[in-house]
Amino acid sequence: MRKRQIYALLTFVAVCLALAVAPAGAADTRGGDQVRITPDEVIAGDLYVTAQRLTVDGTIKGDLIVGASQVVINGTVEGDLLALAQAVVVNGTVGDDLRAMAQAIMLGPNARVGGDMAVGAASLENQAGSHVRGDMLVGAFQGLLAGEVGQNVRGGLSRLELRGVVGGDVDVTVDGSDTGPSPMLFSPPQQVAVPSVAPGLTLADTARIGGKLSYTSATQAKAAPSAKVGGAIAFNQAQATQPAQAPQFPGLAILQRLAALLLVGALLVLLVPAWLGRLSDVVERRPLPSLGWGLLALGAFIAVLIGVLVATIALAMLFGFLTLGGLAAMIVSLGLLLNGALIVGYIAFAAYIAEAAIALAAGRWLLRRMQPNWAEQPLIPLALGLLLYVLLRAVPVLGGVLALVVMLLGMGALWQWGRALIQRGRPSVPPLADLQPV
Repeated sequence: MRKRQIYALLTFVAVCLALAVAPAGAADTRGGDQVRITPDEVIAGDLYVTAQRLTVDGTIKGDLIVGASQVVINGTVEGDLLALAQAVVVNGTVGDDLRAMAQAIMLGPNARVGGDMAVGAASLENQAGSHVRGDMLVGAFQGLLAGEVGQNVRGGLSRLELRGVVGGDVDVTVDGSDTGPSPMLFSPPQQVAVPSVAPGLTLADTARIGGKLSYTSATQAKAAPSAKVGGAIAFNQAQATQPAQAPQFPGLAILQRLAALLLVGALLVLLVPAWLGRLSDVVERRPLPSLGWGLLALGAFIAVLIGVLVATIALAMLFGFLTLGGLAAMIVSLGLLLNGALIVGYIAFAAYIAEAAIALAAGRWLLRRMQPNWAEQPLIPLALGLLLYVLLRAVPVLGGVLALVVMLLGMGALWQWGRALIQRGRPSVPPLADLQPV
């Protein structure tokens, strides 16, 4: 079930990012507590909205991208609808695809979706009379499908009841168990009526499936005698989750970790030997200052992440206020990409580069006292230091403390190397005493 929900979420996020770089001139931006598109109003292009409640009674020629507490579509959205809200209610027409994440999503009797529908929700309901022309991809706690879906229905839910018509196949994973409270008990107050759905898969008397029915569940579906399935029915019994078993060879994880670190360390020695050596020299000569600078560098990194996020939000609000919706969306995308790149870079440095640098410093320190001739060979001290690090890292309590210390030492060495590099790049000013009169 989690995989289906993740697919729906990733689909929604991917489409949002794809549309976020739309040209600035083709978009309109609205904001406020209550935003309403009146029945006689026509939006020529795309519309971006942030509001407490959005009501569309008119026509939007392009796409609608909205973040609100409640979204109600009574009119027409000729393009895509992308919504992040507490409640999404569609009583009108969405000409193309519908992508939404919400606590409750409801398609009224007059709802029409011209393309596909991919949603993630606590509760999904398409009432009798509604029509989705394409496929429906669902990740939800419960779903009540009483309307018509032209193509296929796929998803993962805890509870699903079919009362309407599905033109294609139905391929779902349904929990089927009645354990645990409903997420609706811990959700904010519901803004739309949420139906009651029984656990597992239920096919009512009016259920019609044009293709085959494939479902995975802990229990068999409850099907009414007059429910019809045009194709084959495949029931996959869900197996209880088994506890993870320990590997047969206890040292396998240690060997895998050592092999990964040796590979990364060898690449660093071959590609950037001077830089790796400088980091190791800094740690070997000044271990305690490196710890202090590492704490400072970690704080600065967190401050930069927060600063980028705050600046992104501020610029997006500014451009939204200036009705530059496309530019605001581009700023949000760039801010998210920058923060993502910083986080990935930090993880890569802390997980591999810092460990290789500290291991090289530790191996040199040991070999200078035992075998000085080997200390200047880059690979031998690196391998010795990594072997000791991986063995100590496997100790339950000591391993966690050691990983934190190594990360701080690496961050501190990087900080000091960067400061020295900046200082070398500054032009030097000769002292006054060295100046000679003309």
